[in-house]
Amino acid sequence: MKKYLLTVAVPLALLFSTACNEDGTLKDFGNGLSTDEVVAGLKEALTVGTDTSVTRLNRTDGYWQDLAVRILLPQQVQNVYNASSTIGLDGAFGTLLDDFQLKMNRAAENAADKAKPIIWEAITGITIADGWSILKGDSTAATNYLKGATYTSLVDAYLPDVTDALEEVGAQQAWSSITSTYNPLINTYNNTVAIITGNPYALLPTDLSRYVTEKALDGLFLKVSDEERRIRRDPIARVTDLLRRVFGQ
Repeated sequence: MKKYLLTVAVPLALLFSTACNEDGTLKDFGNGLSTDEVVAGLKEALTVGTDTSVTRLNRTDGYWQDLAVRILLPQQVQNVYNASSTIGLDGAFGTLLDDFQLKMNRAAENAADKAKPIIWEAITGITIADGWSILKGDSTAATNYLKGATYTSLVDAYLPDVTDALEEVGAQQAWSSITSTYNPLINTYNNTVAIITGNPYALLPTDLSRYVTEKALDGLFLKVSDEERRIRRDPIARVTDLLRRVFGQ
């Protein structure tokens, strides 16, 4: 254990002795910025980026009208849509799928603000060591760190809210209509035609809450990464004095 601690402590000591002046300020930055200020600046950038992103998504058409984050039908469902005429589904089924896609996005819009407290808690846990790695990383290093630190817990915490939102906007009910129409036909097709063609279709799952949750979070982090790039590159996006001091160097 002592040998392990030495192998960790010595490189860290060398890192900070190289990066910092005797008074603890960073050598690489002007204006007397301390390591604490740099980490505080990174936290503030993520907080601002998260708040801006959630605000944009947590409104009507926040997901639906933004093609970069719009939640599309799963590929399996799209395959069903494309094959609907083959298995005997009429045009009403396509309309049902279109309506369901809109409702998936409405569910994501309704649930978007649920991510804030979980993300902000992770932001407060960023350490000096994390800060150095993020600071020297690429233009989305902070967002990547945040996603890695929160994604699993966000999915677990977000899932019930997305499920409720799906039910609130009628998406779960619409999906039940889709599966109750489609799956019996697929069973019939697989037991007859597919036996000859050797090309059966898979049944649709009855619950897509996890799919919508993961796509909603992917869209959220995409927006947070956009905000991080803006703060790093655009002085106008640095809306506080601390952001201007840290990212202006």
